[in-house]
Amino acid sequence: MSKVRPFKQRDFTGWQESLDPEELTLLSLLSFRRKKWDFSFSPCEEHFAITKFLESIPEIVTDKRWILAAERIKYEAQTEELKAFWIQVNIEKIETEKKLKEYEIELRKAEFAASFFKMGNEAHKIQDKVRIDYVLNSHANTSQGKDHESDKVSGKKRFASFDDNPFVTPTPKYVYSTKRKREEALNTGTQEGSDNEIIASDSVFDDSFSLKDSEWKLKNGELVTAVLARLGLSSIVDLTSEFTNGMWTFFGEDWDILKAKVYNQLNITPLKFEGIIHKSVKTIEEMCNSCKYWEAREFILDEMKNQESGTKYQQILKIYFIILDMFLKNPHVFICENGQMEKLTEMEYVLRMIAPILDIVFSDVTHIVCLRWGETMFKTASARRIIDLRVVCHGQNLELSHSECARATTPSKAVRDRSKCLRTNQCILNEFLRQDISEDDAENSVVFGLQFAALCGQLIGVELVDDGLYFGIEGDSFLFPSQLTQMKLLRHALEVIYFFKDNILHKAEALAKDNHPYKKIFNSRKPKPKHQKLTFIRSPDFTPRQNK
Repeated sequence: MSKVRPFKQRDFTGWQESLDPEELTLLSLLSFRRKKWDFSFSPCEEHFAITKFLESIPEIVTDKRWILAAERIKYEAQTEELKAFWIQVNIEKIETEKKLKEYEIELRKAEFAASFFKMGNEAHKIQDKVRIDYVLNSHANTSQGKDHESDKVSGKKRFASFDDNPFVTPTPKYVYSTKRKREEALNTGTQEGSDNEIIASDSVFDDSFSLKDSEWKLKNGELVTAVLARLGLSSIVDLTSEFTNGMWTFFGEDWDILKAKVYNQLNITPLKFEGIIHKSVKTIEEMCNSCKYWEAREFILDEMKNQESGTKYQQILKIYFIILDMFLKNPHVFICENGQMEKLTEMEYVLRMIAPILDIVFSDVTHIVCLRWGETMFKTASARRIIDLRVVCHGQNLELSHSECARATTPSKAVRDRSKCLRTNQCILNEFLRQDISEDDAENSVVFGLQFAALCGQLIGVELVDDGLYFGIEGDSFLFPSQLTQMKLLRHALEVIYFFKDNILHKAEALAKDNHPYKKIFNSRKPKPKHQKLTFIRSPDFTPRQNK
């Protein structure tokens, strides 16, 4: 026997406004109840509730019409309309239960996906290994390359066999510190949270891994280096790691082959100065090598007088002039009289050397991009990070590059800055690929940044290539002069910086094609990009920042 739900007055809230006493019937009451959120779909429960409601009408109203209508309904016979009503209700009940099952399945899928994310996104790691194998073997012969091109046209993706592939090895298991020790490490971090401490996060590894030691280790007992940890945190295959057994631990003998294939697809070589620029720079270097610093300064001034303002040649002359002038006024800006480096802060290095040079290089394109110095905030859907230098596109307020500065080239600081810079530039790359850009712009979409430490610098970048793999790219390294005898170092540094500028302008121009004001006014829908990389975009995995 079914259990009858007790009558509750709130089940009939608003009945006087919705019903008419002249037309009050059992069917109209059931139709009224059917619209309520607590309708039970049970004839027994609903009829019992209506009976109790009709008995209470004389107590809650004084209008005789309602009282007479309630008495009449008590003796109303079962009709065909009532039978049809409950048949329809039963059909709706079945449909509702079916939808609830579907919602439950979707919920389970979401929980399953969340579980994989908490485990360090192991599903993506398996896919990445298959894709890496595809990168290594897709161009092994001409016929295979042709098959790959035909698959791209048809929208299909060919992957090498996972089971038969000797390159794909089981994912190494990690041993890491207990949750309490990780929390203690987080609490001692700076504002950047776990970006400043290379530690395991609950969102990266599964708790089913054994907890034995305070250091991360591979299954074979080898310590996991900072860059290996960074691979798991950022989902970026870091091609910048050259130290002994770095990425080789993951990829084995195929590591060099993988690097070569990726670098062959990218243009990361800065152009050498040519023409009058090369001639004048060489003259300045020869004068400085002969200790004719004042003559070099005068030569630069004479050349600048004859050059049109804002040209690349005029910018380079101006940079050489301010650097020479700085050292002539104070030869010990960066080096003490005893030959030791001055103990300068990060900001002092930026203000004395890095910022003046970059400001001059970008001085002719301030209407297109702007440089935002001084640890400004970068915001994404999943993370907020403080960036030393952000290059932002005017008009669309889209970021084009992130760069990091440090006062010293310590290994720990260099690793942390490289890790953060790669991940935040991956966010920039993702946002660029979500714009309505051409296929050619999507193919040449690498996002470059500059990593500075004192007077050292290096070009780094992130690119999405070969069916969904992100690669951290290592460009040319360079040095700024620390004294007059090192002026020849400035040439290569400027060649790299101008390459960096050209890449940024290329992206700004690609974005400007879709930024005409009439398009925004007369087209309410934002056009969707059509390039193939759109389907492979993945967000980087940021470790949580410690709340202060």
